[in-house]
Amino acid sequence: MDPQDQPDPDYIKMFVGQIPRTMDEEELKIMFSEYGRVHQINVLRDKHTGQSKAEVEFEHKPGSRDENTLTNSGLNLVQA
Repeated sequence: MDPQDQPDPDYIKMFVGQIPRTMDEEELKIMFSEYGRVHQINVLRDKHTGQSKAEVEFEHKPGSRDENTLTNSGLNLVQA
């Protein structure tokens, strides 16, 4: 990994549930890029239900004004 791609010490790792089944990594990256630099995204799909879940690592300072926007996005967010 290139040093400039290394996460800032203030980055967070977040589990995101209830994303639309059709949403892919690129769409999530675009969405989360509004709030900080995205380092990694993994979209997992339950093989029985097809429900999508994602793990997103991005730089985001806790308590920032964008935190409410993420919380109210309709996605289920859990900081890892």
